[in-house]
Amino acid sequence: MNQILVTEKLYVTPELKRKKKIYKLNFILSIFFVCILTSLCIYAEYDRNKETEISNDILKDMNKEENDDTLVSETENSLIVKITQDVAKEAENKETTAKEEIESKITDKTKVVGITHVSNVLGTINNVKEITLEMLEQNNINGLILDVDNTLIDFNKKMPEGIKEWAENLKQNNIKLYIVSNSNHKEKVENTAKKLNIPYTYFAKKPLKSGLNKAKKNMGLPSEQIAVVGDQIFTDVIGANRAKMFPILVKPIDEKDIWATRIKRPIENKIIQKYLRQKEQRRK
Repeated sequence: MNQILVTEKLYVTPELKRKKKIYKLNFILSIFFVCILTSLCIYAEYDRNKETEISNDILKDMNKEENDDTLVSETENSLIVKITQDVAKEAENKETTAKEEIESKITDKTKVVGITHVSNVLGTINNVKEITLEMLEQNNINGLILDVDNTLIDFNKKMPEGIKEWAENLKQNNIKLYIVSNSNHKEKVENTAKKLNIPYTYFAKKPLKSGLNKAKKNMGLPSEQIAVVGDQIFTDVIGANRAKMFPILVKPIDEKDIWATRIKRPIENKIIQKYLRQKEQRRK
């Protein structure tokens, strides 16, 4: 019985070889960056737990002396909260207000007086409702570009109480509002915008400037009169700086996040803490 053997030659061109090398390189780089990000997350979590452990040990000694107790959420540093409470108690016994105390220290050499309105741990405003008209007026802000996820709504797409009233109050006082979200879920962004009765842009790809510039054009305001409000450094804050707008970083509404944001959170917290430490050292 005769058998016919059919062979087929596969010719590998130089172009195919080049592409194969590029794919291999991309795969190796992807694995490398995943390992780096994972290591940073693990280190950041370890460092946070260590700081919390030390703070709690010091706090125990303080509570033994005063026979009281301090309870805080997981997102706060218990020691700093305790110290803040003690400072507040001391302030109650003072006859002068904070404003009078600051004014009494102003001399002819004083050029700038800095007063912050931030969380004592992360250097962020706790939520959008704490952005007041007075704060906006002091910084000559006439428009706010708002993020959606974990800024206006939580992980389950629920809007916390008071945000609608807060937004309405700003609009009544001629503060223009516009939503710019990186989410590609149009329905979610649209529903949030409808609740607040303001225009929106979804899938904005912050920190790219295109979505922010679209909002700027809609508002009819110069960049220096617009603030970008959001809960992430790598999208909202960097985007605001690139567009020459005023960044306002708020604390996330919910601890739950999509996987990509969960990776970035520990890194962002380390950046904030490092910035605050450097700022404190410069003051000294």
